[in-house]
Amino acid sequence: NGKKLKQVSDIQLEKAIVVMSGYTSYWNEGEAKLDQVLSKKINIRGSSLSAINETLWVVSGRMHALTFAGAFTWDIAPISCFGPEVGLKVTRKDGQPWKLNDKKRGLVVAPPKLHAELLKIVKSVQS
Repeated sequence: NGKKLKQVSDIQLEKAIVVMSGYTSYWNEGEAKLDQVLSKKINIRGSSLSAINETLWVVSGRMHALTFAGAFTWDIAPISCFGPEVGLKVTRKDGQPWKLNDKKRGLVVAPPKLHAELLKIVKSVQS
């Protein structure tokens, strides 16, 4: 319709609602540990098991951030397109830009300041 999407607001880590997306059966030891660490620091929402729902929650501002564990290209592609349009930073879990058909399937999506805080935690847990 030609209308711009509303920009999301940055938020402090302690106040953020973060969705950890993906089937827990696909999580490796690092993802399970990340879930434990993040749950102690912030408000975590479990996966709805629908990547498109989670994408819409974050793009609309209903949730503040999203981490994908073991997601496939079709799960990640929508957030990688819409996220930047509303001011979200979208990277792999190592902080590198995500690319179509990337072999590394984890993703961190959040407003810039929150993204930096989440990425620090992700890297500390996954290293």
